[in-house]
Amino acid sequence: MKLPETGRVVIVDDEPKEAMPLIKALSKINIPSRYFTGLRSELPERRVDNIRLFFLDLQLVTASGAIAKVGAVASVLKRLISKDNGPYVLVLWTLHEDYIAELERLFNSGLSSIKPTKTLNLNKASVFKRGHEGEWEIRKNGILTIERRIKSELKKIGAFYIFLLWENMVNRASNKIVGDFSALQNGPPDWNNRMLDMFLKLGESYAGKQLDKTKAPNVIKSALLSFNSLFSDILEEETSKLEYDAKFGISFCGRTPIMNPGVIGEINSRLHTSKATENCVLPGSVFSLEDLNYIHEDSKELKKSILTDLVYKEKINEVKEKMKLIGLEITPICDYAQTKYRVHRMIVGIMYETDTNPSAIFKPSDHAYPTPLIMINGKTYCMAFDLSRFFSVGKKSMECKESFLKLRREICVDIQSKLGSHVIRPGITKVDFK
Repeated sequence: MKLPETGRVVIVDDEPKEAMPLIKALSKINIPSRYFTGLRSELPERRVDNIRLFFLDLQLVTASGAIAKVGAVASVLKRLISKDNGPYVLVLWTLHEDYIAELERLFNSGLSSIKPTKTLNLNKASVFKRGHEGEWEIRKNGILTIERRIKSELKKIGAFYIFLLWENMVNRASNKIVGDFSALQNGPPDWNNRMLDMFLKLGESYAGKQLDKTKAPNVIKSALLSFNSLFSDILEEETSKLEYDAKFGISFCGRTPIMNPGVIGEINSRLHTSKATENCVLPGSVFSLEDLNYIHEDSKELKKSILTDLVYKEKINEVKEKMKLIGLEITPICDYAQTKYRVHRMIVGIMYETDTNPSAIFKPSDHAYPTPLIMINGKTYCMAFDLSRFFSVGKKSMECKESFLKLRREICVDIQSKLGSHVIRPGITKVDFK
């Protein structure tokens, strides 16, 4: 089984001598970890990001009784784990079933936002032993015991294992980029100057000669943005080399996904949208065109025309009642990054609240681009853009325009590709029978 390779293992034990053998054993198999005694003065000011494996000694205080002991543990958990942490496995060191029951009660009430995906209970004696001088040490197969127990339990939640695989591959992909680029030999003899020259050239290659070298944050941002496409490519290579442990028992045979429109919309939102940037219109920004300040067409006629062009005839009245006119900023990202754009390039579309498959609403057409169902503020919508309604707006006109959504790069590139195909379609001259 693959344990987290990115320092997402946390150990909390009030006795450093008892925690140290586990830390050393994890280090021996290249698994970094973070250790805390549980003392309030030693806990970090900021919660630990993305914990995946949490070893916890339930006896952090000398107070008697399950409520008192678990209450102390709960305060530590709240200080360390964010509600946005994601899935994690909690490994408890205790023989007291009443402690576990009290902790489960809290996870189902006040601590529900940081409830673990799985809770395991291990006996310390099965992993540790006392040495000749009374010190704690890991047993010969101690880590193997932990791995086997975790693996046995995680067979019930195989999705967690898939997330671990992904995060480990992301870590290796970023390590490869840093290793490859930091090993460049040509240039100044001093490594730091050699790297700074490289980052400046990368920044210029991304942002163009307009890059202001007097502003270090701009150079750094542009240089790191140049890594993104390479990172995606390396991650794809890592994924193709995926080492899956067949013994883990994940099977998709005979599984039929149960997906309601809300779930579909939520998944698509995570794949294709992000929060709008305040007071800034960027490529991918979606905004309302209801005021029609930028389109010199009659509002009713425009909506009627778009409905006729994009929507099936029998659905027009239904869509008409709930539709909103929207615009999508579609300027190529390279023009924006290098500040070469003189105007904002836009396409017109409509947004419609529905839980129906978009293919049942919008007609197939070479100038229509319907999006999948997308969740916005708890409601599912689909959008459709009319590629024949391509226009531009001056920069000043958009300075105070607020977008309510931003489409991610992948879907924007796909729309740009379809738009380009639509614009350059040549057509042919022909003589027909009619």
